[in-house]
Amino acid sequence: MASFSSTSFSHARYSTFRPTYPLHLYNTILSFHTGPRTTALDLGTGHALVAREISKFFTHIHATDPSQPMLQLARELSANHPNVSFHQATAEDSGFLEDGIVDLVTAGQAAHWFDYERLWPELGRVVKPGGTVAFWGYTDPVILGYPHATELIEHYGSSADPGLLGAYWQQPGRDIVLGKLRAIQPPGEDWETTRVEYDPKTQEGTMFMRAKMKLAELAEFVRTWSAYHGWQERWPERRKKVDDEDTDNTGDVVDELMERIRVEESRLSGKGVQGGWREVVVELEWGTGLVLARRK
Repeated sequence: MASFSSTSFSHARYSTFRPTYPLHLYNTILSFHTGPRTTALDLGTGHALVAREISKFFTHIHATDPSQPMLQLARELSANHPNVSFHQATAEDSGFLEDGIVDLVTAGQAAHWFDYERLWPELGRVVKPGGTVAFWGYTDPVILGYPHATELIEHYGSSADPGLLGAYWQQPGRDIVLGKLRAIQPPGEDWETTRVEYDPKTQEGTMFMRAKMKLAELAEFVRTWSAYHGWQERWPERRKKVDDEDTDNTGDVVDELMERIRVEESRLSGKGVQGGWREVVVELEWGTGLVLARRK
């Protein structure tokens, strides 16, 4: 997760173009949670998207992240949420908390980073009996109605070709996400576990994440991937195009991806659309995995 701590990582882009989570997801978590709503702990908080939402339902939220630049952004975005406090800390070390004080622990698109040999004992220390853990994550997006575009996103995101993105994911985190967090196994002697999954290709399960995006916004979302940051470090001479008139610049890997999508899917070419392809709106769904665990 070092890329998110890097000063060259675009934290502002991350907060602007990362997808949000629907009320239905939070309601699912709150329906599972049967304990008090006093203290919540949001791990890997990033720009505090989850912490701000959970703050509507709990008295106090502790939000942690190891990245100081990300925490700085989170504090700025959370100025109107005085019941959220921030701590620079890893998920595995909540030493600022007393034993048995936490009612709910959350992690949105962060749980694949954690060291569970250390995390489960720490959660056993801070979570009350009857308290809840809710971890969720999402896979690469599916562009509904455009299977060739979806295949290209998968290819660029998974190929080991050093010119594409797949070679720059940190493992095992990438595989954990693609596996819908099934690798995350709360110890059965301490936790009762429920899983909620969704596969957009088969439309099986409970769908949580759907969004409409302009193609320009989709491109910026891909640029929030940690793999993209790794790609940038490998290919510093390749810069994002300012616009389509930037012919002196070959563009970055996302420019290349979007060009191939427009070739493979002619309806996404932007012909006849004011503003061109960047203004074309597509509908996306993400595969998701939600792990819900209640401490015995």
